[in-house]
Amino acid sequence: KFIPTVISGGVLPLAAAHGFRFHHAVGESAMLLAWLPEDEPCPVPDFATHVVGVGGMCINERHEVLVVQERRAATTTSQGSWKLPGGLVDLAEELDVAVEREVLEETGVRSRFKSLLALRHQHGAAFGRDDAYCVCLLSPLSAEIRACEREIAAAAWLPLPEYYEGTKATSARQGVEENFNAFVARNVIAAAEAGNLDGAAIGLAAREMPAPKGYLPGVTGLTNRETYRLYSGFH
Repeated sequence: KFIPTVISGGVLPLAAAHGFRFHHAVGESAMLLAWLPEDEPCPVPDFATHVVGVGGMCINERHEVLVVQERRAATTTSQGSWKLPGGLVDLAEELDVAVEREVLEETGVRSRFKSLLALRHQHGAAFGRDDAYCVCLLSPLSAEIRACEREIAAAAWLPLPEYYEGTKATSARQGVEENFNAFVARNVIAAAEAGNLDGAAIGLAAREMPAPKGYLPGVTGLTNRETYRLYSGFH
């Protein structure tokens, strides 16, 4: 019921004249779509509705959290603030792998994923897409900091309460009582004080699950791999 076509060059005006519209573009290829029935709406979903990012809350045995200051922050209200190292998840990359990679790239610290602490869902972010930002709890496998000089102005291990106070100051500059980072930090401090700062006791742990068999690759909600990651507090 729909006709996707990979096209280039002078075919574009001709395709547009016959009712095709852009669906997405990757590299040097553009895919157009034409929904033929006129008496029902097109059910084909938009392409790439979300940008997915991760932030690593890497906490050592002294309850210090690994933080960075970006050379160029996303907003003026967060410029100079301490934040969690992190970045965007690559295509076909698992969340736990992505956050370990981003922490290593920005700080030089090796770490191990423990749990997914919280997820923030916002609309109208980069490129007009929605934004899903996942904060993950990590345990460090090394301590020496070797910050990425291209992106990071400073990196440090801060006591959790000191980091929390910084997030509250940033919240005030942003005009809110408590932003997402402050919310997460406050609850992590409470878990630490209660002796529950463990992947099994706080957040959602990662579990490898077998993928369903017999499905076509590329179908929404399915996977092209033999396994997939499940993040859950259930056991």
